[in-house]
Amino acid sequence: MTQEQAQPTIYTTATDVDHFISPPQRRVGSLTLITNSAGAVLMCEKDPDPELRKPWYHPGGCVESNESRHAGLVRTAYAKLGITVTPGALLVVHHMFQEPHETHVSLEGLNFVYDGGTLPDDIKFTFGAGVIGVRWFMPDELEEYLAPFTAWRTRAALRARETGKVEELEGHPAVA
Repeated sequence: MTQEQAQPTIYTTATDVDHFISPPQRRVGSLTLITNSAGAVLMCEKDPDPELRKPWYHPGGCVESNESRHAGLVRTAYAKLGITVTPGALLVVHHMFQEPHETHVSLEGLNFVYDGGTLPDDIKFTFGAGVIGVRWFMPDELEEYLAPFTAWRTRAALRARETGKVEELEGHPAVA
């Protein structure tokens, strides 16, 4: 764990719950890092109302029950943007904790970010499933426009793409 990560809750005793019979509810997200020829990162915009967070997020979404992460990514990217994504290498595994934040809503879940490659600059999108727009963000714009955890996750994905090593994130970045 890096210094900038929030510390997870540490349980010191066993619980009375049989997790094989009653597994915890966890959201699983399958997301993609897509860039253009200038190195800008593609983000989807959704209507921020009624959520209290910045509206930009990676293409992809929640995986349905008994659906693979790759199939979920392909399905949600097509439903939201009208493009067919081919999931590449796994870049980031991000375990989010349910925590209140000023800039966003956070529920517990695991997010997997895959390399979606580079798209042509003239690609056309067809918006659906709650998406109202897209924007390409240069790396130096991430902290200004994205929720802190999204900027953190995006930077980790860019590093992992560069180094070839999967990054694991837990919780939320410390925000000064």
